[in-house]
Amino acid sequence: MSNRRSITSGAFGHDPSHGPGGLVTCAIFTTAARNIHGKGPDVKHPVETTQHLGAIFGGHQLFSLGFFAAGITSSITAPLAAAYATCGCLGRSTEMREPSMKWVVPAVILVGTIAGLIGSSPKALIIFAQTANGLLLPIVTWFLLVSMNHASILGSRRNGLSENTVAGLVIVSVTALAMLKIWQLAT
Repeated sequence: MSNRRSITSGAFGHDPSHGPGGLVTCAIFTTAARNIHGKGPDVKHPVETTQHLGAIFGGHQLFSLGFFAAGITSSITAPLAAAYATCGCLGRSTEMREPSMKWVVPAVILVGTIAGLIGSSPKALIIFAQTANGLLLPIVTWFLLVSMNHASILGSRRNGLSENTVAGLVIVSVTALAMLKIWQLAT
């Protein structure tokens, strides 16, 4: 498949999810911002989140179903992502039929299952992972922006001024938020 066809088919495959995904993201960010800055309810548990956001999305049951769906999809995609990353970093094939991929996926599922069954709290690990993601996001976004402007890869489909402006604002915003959090943790 040519690059042009690959890009076009990939773009059309994700279009329906952009609107609802953006709405959910905005609602979560709004609730988180209100919680962080003390101007809203203090949310310490997912059940409390359903109480605050449930009204926006049609009640607690629908919002709880969303949490369930997020958990199920994460339990499927996280082992696959770990396998791709592990095999890719080790120079192994990332084809699902390869033994290296077939071993990493169940290993990740097994570790997660054992951690869940013994009742250990993954809170510290989750906070560390999210902090690392927050620090890496500006760097990854910068590399993505550079890639999206590479004429030899994308040709006429490379970013224009409006896309670069939005991406620049995202990079500045995310970097500022990361620096603010580092400053708050350091002081």
